[in-house]
Amino acid sequence: FFSVHLSKQLAAAKRRNEMIAMGLIDIDNFKQINDNYGHSKGDDVLKGFAEIINDVFRHEDAICRYGGEEFTFSIIIHHIEQAEQACERLMQAIRATRYNVGDTTVSVTASIGVCVTHCQADTDEHILYRSADNLMYKAKQQGKDRYYIGDVE
Repeated sequence: FFSVHLSKQLAAAKRRNEMIAMGLIDIDNFKQINDNYGHSKGDDVLKGFAEIINDVFRHEDAICRYGGEEFTFSIIIHHIEQAEQACERLMQAIRATRYNVGDTTVSVTASIGVCVTHCQADTDEHILYRSADNLMYKAKQQGKDRYYIGDVE
């Protein structure tokens, strides 16, 4: 589904000379939740996290769980500030949410890498994913609980 939706966004952005921002979101230290509270509680956190992402983005944006504790999104933008605003809203929502796991409440943080590009004829999902993945790891290397935005690498 995500690939199909992203392909449509890429085609539309190329026609209208707009930009695409594709991001990867990775829940920081998620293994600790599974290890400390069990996989079923980890699944509950993933479901709640997915709801946050769904609430932050618009209906026309593409979002999905990419695997494990990693989610992805793509949005059509006119200027880079729109990607920054989306990341700020997302980070605030993530930081403000608490999850009930057994007898306790936990919070999570996330690292986000976002590549922004003017769509070209050769822009495809794999190029965007690789760039967003590299940017996400830069966010993790800078201390986690942050986003890093850059160009397609």
